[in-house]
Amino acid sequence: MFIQTLMMLARTGDFTIAVRAIGTDKSALSLVFVPAPKEGQEPALAQPICLTGTVEELEAGFASALGQYVEARASLADQVAATLTIR
Repeated sequence: MFIQTLMMLARTGDFTIAVRAIGTDKSALSLVFVPAPKEGQEPALAQPICLTGTVEELEAGFASALGQYVEARASLADQVAATLTIR
């Protein structure tokens, strides 16, 4: 599921992922997704998202969380495009 979700995200644009084990016992992960701004895109749409949790938590909620993120970015991009056409 992880790779399928990454493919879905990659179809929306390029991004960088940073992965780090966290916690005193290094039992959790912090995943930071940083989208590359597209040419002519509002820079605010390239905000990173950080997902943090245990492997089990991330396995269970990763696809849903990133899906919501992609949908929100698309919605914001649509709003920006609509606003720019009004100018």
